[in-house]
Amino acid sequence: MPRRAVVFDLFGMLIDDTLPEAYRALLADIAGHLCADPDELRAAWAKHDISRYTEPIEKAFGAMCTDLGVGDAGIEAALAFRREHLRKLLIPRPDALSTVRTLRERYRELQGAEAAGMTAVLIRVPHDEWEHEGTVGWAGPRISSLSGVLALV
Repeated sequence: MPRRAVVFDLFGMLIDDTLPEAYRALLADIAGHLCADPDELRAAWAKHDISRYTEPIEKAFGAMCTDLGVGDAGIEAALAFRREHLRKLLIPRPDALSTVRTLRERYRELQGAEAAGMTAVLIRVPHDEWEHEGTVGWAGPRISSLSGVLALV
């Protein structure tokens, strides 16, 4: 039976991931911006792995600075450096866009997810009311904020 739904991860799938040596250099540069020891920064980075993805990044960096015993004076520079690094990474792999476009033409977003047995939910924030092919006629669940998903799971 052919697959009827595909879910992609971003890093290492749609875009190239940072090579290990480049990642170590990134963390060393962040440590420099924070006036922290690079080895201690790597340990704090690992400790706050989940919070870096689930909380405001400023809060995660603040917690790392607390753990490292350094002030938060360098946080803005470290965050700016990290943002620039991420901007350079956010380049789709050569076949990513064409593959996703072709798949989109086949799964029609919400209806395709539903047909594959997934529970599809349309997130429609107040300033984003326009309809397109994937949302026209959608009779399934709608929520008005991403946090509305929490009540559904």
